[in-house]
Amino acid sequence: MRNALLLRFLLLGLASLCGLAVGFGQVPTMINYQGRLIVDGVNFSGDGQFKFAFVNEDGSATYWSHDDSSVSGSEPSTHVVLPVSSGLYSVMLGDPNVKNSAGEGVQSISATVLGHSEVYLRIWVKAGTSGFQKLAPDRRIAAVAYALMADSVPDGSITTEKLAAGSVTEDKLAFSVSDSVVDGSITTAKLENSSVSSAKLATGSVTAEKLSVTTSELVSTASISTAMLAAGSVTSEKLAASSVTSAKLASASVTAEKLSVTASQLIPAGSITTEMLAPGAVTAEKLAVSTGGGNFLASLLAADSDLLNGGFVRVLEVPAKVWQSPVSSDVPSSRTLHSSVWTGSDMIVWGGNVGSALSNQGGVYNPETFEWNLLPISDVSPARNRQTTVWTGDRMIVWGGYIESGITQTGAIYAPEVPDANPPIGGWLSTSLESAPVARSEHTAVWTGSKMLIWGGKNSGGVLSSGSSYTAPSGPLVPGEEGSWSEISNTNAPEARHGHTAVWTGSKMLVWGGLDSAFSTLGTGAIYDPASNTWTSLPTAGAPSARTGHSAVWTGSKMIVFGGTNSEIPGSASNLLNDGAAFDPITGTWSAIDTVDAPSGRFNHGALWTGSEMLIVAGEALSGQVVNSGAAYNFAADTWRSLPDDSSASAGQSQLWTGGEILVFGANGLRTLDSAPAVYFYARF
Repeated sequence: MRNALLLRFLLLGLASLCGLAVGFGQVPTMINYQGRLIVDGVNFSGDGQFKFAFVNEDGSATYWSHDDSSVSGSEPSTHVVLPVSSGLYSVMLGDPNVKNSAGEGVQSISATVLGHSEVYLRIWVKAGTSGFQKLAPDRRIAAVAYALMADSVPDGSITTEKLAAGSVTEDKLAFSVSDSVVDGSITTAKLENSSVSSAKLATGSVTAEKLSVTTSELVSTASISTAMLAAGSVTSEKLAASSVTSAKLASASVTAEKLSVTASQLIPAGSITTEMLAPGAVTAEKLAVSTGGGNFLASLLAADSDLLNGGFVRVLEVPAKVWQSPVSSDVPSSRTLHSSVWTGSDMIVWGGNVGSALSNQGGVYNPETFEWNLLPISDVSPARNRQTTVWTGDRMIVWGGYIESGITQTGAIYAPEVPDANPPIGGWLSTSLESAPVARSEHTAVWTGSKMLIWGGKNSGGVLSSGSSYTAPSGPLVPGEEGSWSEISNTNAPEARHGHTAVWTGSKMLVWGGLDSAFSTLGTGAIYDPASNTWTSLPTAGAPSARTGHSAVWTGSKMIVFGGTNSEIPGSASNLLNDGAAFDPITGTWSAIDTVDAPSGRFNHGALWTGSEMLIVAGEALSGQVVNSGAAYNFAADTWRSLPDDSSASAGQSQLWTGGEILVFGANGLRTLDSAPAVYFYARF
């Protein structure tokens, strides 16, 4: 793990050096594109996630995609995050400074891409919490008007500066070069630096009689550097026997691309030992890369044995951040078992228990300004706890849970107010009761991008295996236009359960775990496809053990299940779980995640996906004990690291990921954490 970790930091240093090598005179292979994003009839504002590809007219062939992963017009694997303001966004396609979700620069656009007669831009977008949607139709790439002038070139406009080196070959001339050039007429004054490369010379063509000076007068010791040689230009026939001595080579001038053989062909593996190197022989100027300043390296390890054994000493630490409690006015009352959603710019908190009383109040927190604004009190949705909540992209939907009279089938929509809107936008509206699913709590809800899917849970009649799809109204909230419900198929649905998890993949809902009607934990699940209204069982081979109170996150390609308990009411530490597994819907397989350095066993904890890590926050242990520790799991590296303890953690709190920090709200108010790890710098003197 340490070697892999150190390698990542070295690669970052190398990427910086490679960036410096880009010539200022290069023509950027980039295309500027501007677009407009409207979600449910409203101009979207916030961070949007985009995927781009160039395809043919029917979309069956991919010419280019931003991460080079699209095939036959398929959706790329990664995405780029772009700011969207009032529906408008802009991107420089092909700009390596634009990073995708894997942290890599987007692919450049080669000239061959636009060599096709028809090229179309295909875009996928994810706004808010909705899944990725392919925009339609694909946009055709057209010529800029003045580019058509290339068909007409004024006489005399093509000068030497307009010609690329080597572009005018002998077959383009009306006379022979050999007939026009008198021996000895091409002097050094006629040649640009480095213009005469080996590719321009026939073998043995430069003889002594063709030179007005001797080679010893022209070539001084170490004067020929790598910059003066074209890759592969110095071949064996161009060199006299024993002519290449160390004195003729500048430091680090002979790199791999200058050799016609690889180092592995010349040097047997493991043949260069410490004894073969003179003391101090490997200096910075002998290396083709820098070590990040020559003598400094960074690591995530406080005692990196690889570096310490290599003669480095730890000299500096950039510590990890700690939990903060922002101070603000108009803070809503502290609470538990409530709802919270992230809008793309704000956290909305609503409902739950304030002390022992149910609440129908809440607030909106902006982490940029550290300000709260209280929500208008809902007159259409009774106070409740344990409800589900989704964010549609421009409004919040709460549904189900416990109200004063018991478990409910009611819900409500809240849309943030828009000042000076005409007609007015914002406020509360009830969800429709017509064809609504039966009352329930401890169910799950996911937002598909166009619908809310409710499934499972329990009520006074028992545990449920049913569910429904809700289409929310778009535009202003108008009484009487309260959306519509349709029942989800029950054929091949998983057995009834509550306390389970559900995630949305972008096209399907994955349900897993929970408690059955006998309150026994389940190790099964299923996939629901709303397009076909069908269920398919999840495989059990390699799946995590049966559990409830666990967490599940969607990484963009896999579902990760972690933690929980194997008993309805944990009676011992052995009932608490700190393991898990990842499910890949493409291959239909489970793979266990590493438990080395994993956090302690817990249930009813928070789990957040940052784009590269799963963050485990707080949770509960035995006898109602609150767990204040946390951890971050790097899926790509299959490694864990600790997060700072939160001494104010509480049971029944909510937690969100903003894209840069964790926001937690609960019985002890608001706390925030920048989850970036501590970084340690090492030096060798």
